[in-house]
Amino acid sequence: MNFLPDVEDVKNIPEKPVINIVSSDNESDHHTEVLPNESSQQESEIDTEEDLEEENDGFKLHSWTKKVTKSMANLRKKQVLTFPNHISINVLANTDQVVILSDDTNFIYQCKIHTSTRSKDYGSYEKHIGDGWYAYMRRHRPRVDDLLEFNLTEPHFELNVKLEHR
Repeated sequence: MNFLPDVEDVKNIPEKPVINIVSSDNESDHHTEVLPNESSQQESEIDTEEDLEEENDGFKLHSWTKKVTKSMANLRKKQVLTFPNHISINVLANTDQVVILSDDTNFIYQCKIHTSTRSKDYGSYEKHIGDGWYAYMRRHRPRVDDLLEFNLTEPHFELNVKLEHR
């Protein structure tokens, strides 16, 4: 790690920590491999974990996008879908279920939301889904650089996923 001297107008970019997810007794967590995030010089400008929130007729819509990485496209290994922290903390705090709906097919899957408590130093919770996400990925077979658009609707906790092939 390089240490920079105190200089004005220098922007510090914190390193992303590797997250260890504590295993649970839930069967959907068995045989799940959590892979580290792929980072590169070309960090995607398409990935947004910004909560684009809209409210309409008592429903709140939270949107974010994710670019499909090489590890995500590898269907030989079961992987989880981890929700952005601000969604986990502010939106999914009081629920343990979400329904995945595909905008591309008639795919519907009820998923249990798993919560992994991170180190107290980080002071946040990580939430993810497993079985339904595996089924979605197997059915839709995204390729590297495809774009996944997520729209989570409150109060019914429906996660609409749209796959855009690139």
